[in-house]
Amino acid sequence: MLRSLFFQLGASALVSLSVTATYAQECKSTVQTEALVRENTDGEVPSKEITLDFDHFETGPVPNDFLPVLSGKGKAVDWEIRPDPTARSSPNILALISTEEGNLHFPILLYNKFAAKNVEIRVSFKAISGKSDQAAEVVARYQDEKHFYVVRASAFENKVQLDKVVDDIRQPIKSASASVTSGKWHEMQLSVHDGDFQVCFDGTPLFEAEDDTYQRAGKVGLATKSDGVTVFDDLRIIGDKEE
Repeated sequence: MLRSLFFQLGASALVSLSVTATYAQECKSTVQTEALVRENTDGEVPSKEITLDFDHFETGPVPNDFLPVLSGKGKAVDWEIRPDPTARSSPNILALISTEEGNLHFPILLYNKFAAKNVEIRVSFKAISGKSDQAAEVVARYQDEKHFYVVRASAFENKVQLDKVVDDIRQPIKSASASVTSGKWHEMQLSVHDGDFQVCFDGTPLFEAEDDTYQRAGKVGLATKSDGVTVFDDLRIIGDKEE
């Protein structure tokens, strides 16, 4: 169902624009990057690969490259970059610093400098604590806080689930069981090409799905749920931007 295309990775840095090594064969890419990357007039890049390891940002509140938003109900949310001795790539990680109980509280952090229709998003995460849930989420084709796609890995449910958010209501598309362990680093990947989706967890494909609700380009982001404390590292984005 999904197109299996390989991508080549380049120099490691805060932002890596790549054309050199391949992804693992078991969880293949589904979007195609351009060999040459050019910024357009609004500062976004039409087609590229980005790696954000958070190590080259100053510690403290997230910079203007990111935009905190809230889906659902609750108070405004704050994120920060901070040192963590367990980081996947030392020394820094991304963390949510304001939490709130409630099943309809979904803090999101968007990456402001990128928007795409066809995109692959891969990130490392570690769920630490939470009474209502301990989860990590990846957001794609974000239109606004009430309309987007999201895949969630929950340590409470030991499940990974793909949803579409329509008028602020989460509608399940597909899910699969997975060993999501609190206190342990995991990797989650969401690939979207037109109406085709692939979800991978710890390098292994979990499921594929189809949905055509949102066919416009949108921003990508990371999210948590409720009072769950989750940290992130090594966010990698490949996208083919739609003008």
